[in-house]
Amino acid sequence: MTKIANTQQEILTFIQTNNVVNTFQCPGDVQMDHEVDYFISNLPLSDMDNLLSIEQKIKSDQNFRKQVVYELSRIGGKSLQNMIYKIMKQVFEYGILKQYTYYGLRIKRTFHY
Repeated sequence: MTKIANTQQEILTFIQTNNVVNTFQCPGDVQMDHEVDYFISNLPLSDMDNLLSIEQKIKSDQNFRKQVVYELSRIGGKSLQNMIYKIMKQVFEYGILKQYTYYGLRIKRTFHY
């Protein structure tokens, strides 16, 4: 993933230095390399403290939120179900996911808002 991010950064630098017309805008176009590194370095989330920390940062920092959405949207899959599985696998360790159900059934935490 780091190699892909570096390649994309090289492409972006090439486009900017050669005055190539940018005809599209991505939600994360604001230069926030340190934010991406912060997000990726904390993955997969292994405990509640990390989860609450990331959640608070996403709620309080709109630019970080956009960058997280942009980074996660780059994960592909053969189907929606497969893509969601890949995102969950990348973001969370299995141990933390065992504590949740979508609606909080069976005395577990609620995953949805």
